[in-house]
Amino acid sequence: MNKIRPILIFILMTALIFGCNDCDDCLDTQEKNLLIVDNNGNNLLFGSNAIFDPFNVNLNFETGAASAWFVDEQTQSIWFALEPEQTTYILQLDDTYSIFIEFDLGERKSERCCGNQIYSTSTQVNGVMVDNSDTITITY
Repeated sequence: MNKIRPILIFILMTALIFGCNDCDDCLDTQEKNLLIVDNNGNNLLFGSNAIFDPFNVNLNFETGAASAWFVDEQTQSIWFALEPEQTTYILQLDDTYSIFIEFDLGERKSERCCGNQIYSTSTQVNGVMVDNSDTITITY
């Protein structure tokens, strides 16, 4: 028992030192999906009704800088993570059609890390308030 006690104390101290990361700088960002549909609810990025190529769209910030985005074939949508201090995104579907997406941002304690999460408190598409869910359905 005397030999086990120092080992247990060492394991406990190691867990306390290395198990609790100081992540005050940790910033988690909310992810959003963009689903583009027609008036009948048909997906315009995937499937037989697609008129846009999801791999050729662009998502930019209001400043013109490119935002990171990904094609999610499973949900048949485009997803991206909200960026701190970026509230306006421009989705360029083709050479002639752009969609303006604006977010009011807030900050709350993250559930994924010990820092905070940037999240949207409201969402507007082309100046119209829409449901503020993780999936934004845009009717073209």
